[in-house]
Amino acid sequence: MLKFGSDLGDFIPSYNLDLVYQKYCKDNENAEKYYLRAVEKGYEGAMNNLGHLYENEYKDYSKAERYYLMAIEKGGSDAMYNLGLLYEEQFRDYVKAEQYYLMASESDQTGEDRIELLKFYYRTKQMDKVLKISDILFEDELFKLEEENIIDLIRFLLVVKQYHFLLQKFRSPNNHLLLLERPMYYTLSWFMKAELPGEYKKTNEELKETVDEIIKEVEFKYGNAENLL
Repeated sequence: MLKFGSDLGDFIPSYNLDLVYQKYCKDNENAEKYYLRAVEKGYEGAMNNLGHLYENEYKDYSKAERYYLMAIEKGGSDAMYNLGLLYEEQFRDYVKAEQYYLMASESDQTGEDRIELLKFYYRTKQMDKVLKISDILFEDELFKLEEENIIDLIRFLLVVKQYHFLLQKFRSPNNHLLLLERPMYYTLSWFMKAELPGEYKKTNEELKETVDEIIKEVEFKYGNAENLL
């Protein structure tokens, strides 16, 4: 899930044309030309997207690294995530990957990069860090401002089968998860039906439909966790 920058100010016409070339015409040469023009003007978004072009179209990982780093020097958080992904997938340098995933998560304003950091720790079999950071996120008021953040966090923990950890969170007297996220709770109760007999059956017809959709999604991701996470 690579991320595209968008801040190009008065260079937007050339920048948008470039996106058309890259996404639809697959004219990488023209895409590269327009990105380079924007980079010369100092646009961070173009540096990030040029890194993406070199990484995914030209498979020139050294150049991709160079332009991601240029974007990061200008504060580009998308490039932080993309560089972490590059180090993880192409260079297999998990120390540097963690460094940039952490950097992205610390600059994240939406919560998305914090979930991506958890996914990295899961892929690299660092479940202690997954649970430690999840614990922090459940208490982070800024993170919880966006309901979708909590839903994504619970969904992720369901996929990686951290049922007892989630149950503890739902039962905690210091939060209102059970009231706010009832579909996610009943999804959890379905996966823990041996320990929570009868809980899933408490859903009404409308709620059951929502819960069943979540169950199907989570079950699908079980067999594809390494790719989907």
